[in-house]
Amino acid sequence: EDLDADLAPIEQILRGERADYTVEKRYVRSDGRMIWALLAVSLVTDADGVPLHFIAQIQDVSERRELERRLREQAERDHLTGLYNRRRFHEEIDRMLAEASRRNSHAGLLAIDLDGFKPINDEYGHQAGDTVLIRLAEEVGATVRRNEIFFRVGGDEFAILAPDADEEEMVGLARRVGGKIADMRFVFGGREVQLTASLGIALYPTHATSSEEIIARADSAMYQAKLSGKNRWAVFGSAKLH
Repeated sequence: EDLDADLAPIEQILRGERADYTVEKRYVRSDGRMIWALLAVSLVTDADGVPLHFIAQIQDVSERRELERRLREQAERDHLTGLYNRRRFHEEIDRMLAEASRRNSHAGLLAIDLDGFKPINDEYGHQAGDTVLIRLAEEVGATVRRNEIFFRVGGDEFAILAPDADEEEMVGLARRVGGKIADMRFVFGGREVQLTASLGIALYPTHATSSEEIIARADSAMYQAKLSGKNRWAVFGSAKLH
């Protein structure tokens, strides 16, 4: 931490600009363990208001901070797959587009909707459906690159955000993801089952300049792929299907 930042509130107390100082900071214990602590500093004066000394209290709040972190994570994670959820998706897309605008760069959204998921749920039960979603999250997640973010945004709907991505890179992502899903095999009730996905690509700023627009246009491209035979991907505004 910056020493000047630590001393500034103390100097304000001495000048009478504030009565006390409270802050939560990270500290390193003598055993090397990092903790979060609540530091409270107050000034003690005599009857004439002349400063005598400071009282500083330090309370370890690491457990509370960890609980808060877990609660935040639970609020933004899908409970079944562990992927980021719709809430986090909207937060990240707003952040990504703001950053792309600031840097005058590109960004891409891949909308993913599974083909044939409902029949699996209907014929083999929701436990089979959950198995599909969990394994898909793991296997597709393993193909997602470090700067790409994978979300479950609905029942069998997923999305991937890719900062700094152009159309060629988004097409490569769609091929990777679509191919991985088509290659997956499941066995339920002694029968081998597979499914595919319809995927839609939209780009900022080529197709959209807001989060609402890019979501709508990726969904539009995805439905175009689905209506054209499924197991395909499409770029918004393009007549080509792949």
